[in-house]
Amino acid sequence: MNNLSKNIFNFKKPGKTTAFFLCLLAATFLWFLKSLNTYYIYNINIPVVFKNLPSDRKPLSHIPDELNIEIKASGLKLFFILLNKPFKTLELDLKKVNSRNSNIPIAINTSNLKKILKFEATVRHINPDTLYFASYNTKKRNVPIKFSGKIDCKQGFGYHLEQLNPAFVSISGDSLSVYNTDTIFTQYYNITNLNSSFQKELKLQTPAGNLFMSANTVTIECKVEKLIEHNLKLEVIPDQLPEGLKAEYLFPKFINVKFTSLQNQFDLADTSLFTARVNASELKNKKGYVYLSRQPKNVSILQIKPENVEIILLKK
Repeated sequence: MNNLSKNIFNFKKPGKTTAFFLCLLAATFLWFLKSLNTYYIYNINIPVVFKNLPSDRKPLSHIPDELNIEIKASGLKLFFILLNKPFKTLELDLKKVNSRNSNIPIAINTSNLKKILKFEATVRHINPDTLYFASYNTKKRNVPIKFSGKIDCKQGFGYHLEQLNPAFVSISGDSLSVYNTDTIFTQYYNITNLNSSFQKELKLQTPAGNLFMSANTVTIECKVEKLIEHNLKLEVIPDQLPEGLKAEYLFPKFINVKFTSLQNQFDLADTSLFTARVNASELKNKKGYVYLSRQPKNVSILQIKPENVEIILLKK
């Protein structure tokens, strides 16, 4: 009994350094176990060969020799999948695809993919995901790209779409579909509360019909600046005079327009960008409402003063 007590008291605790490394080793082991059971998203490139391509149509884009596949798998499966690199070639047969369809989606059979990867994995995305074909008498045309969406700025700021890159896209396909398509729009994009310039890549809307586009995305460049307040003096022009009458007297002849705009958008000396008119056919107490029949884009009118002018009509 005395010897046992002595052995217990003589037992030495591990040093701080040894204890630290033991804890680190245990933590690493636990992290490794967790990683093996965690699901990850990973991109792999697999060689591909397409069999039985349509003989009555020509491809509108390069037939890829490999596919970029985004997969989802556990850490353990992903580890063993990557051990199979380089992957064997995947064969895709297009024989059963409807020959009238110009756009052929790429679909991968799960069992075929498992034979190559040796393990099951969820396919999230395939790039490219479509093969584009057209008849040999296909037509081609360049059409403009237009932004589709809504842009709102913080109070006191304004925006101007500087450019779309590319500004045009080439479409090709059957002559009727090409003829009926004169514009390609971006996917709808909504952004609010802006106070700084930005660039954004947007997808293009797929046109109706069997058409191929030379680009699928466009980059928009939006310039956002503080708005500057301006004042402008304009002469009022009588408009829509009743037949047989003329405007003999107009008071006041000039009005003041207060507006905001982006800096350096136009020359204030060029008043021809604005036109102020009064409708002489709709007078109340010899006064008519003043309106702007023309004004520059990206201008916000704050005030027109006076809003009404007096006009006296006499026979010609």
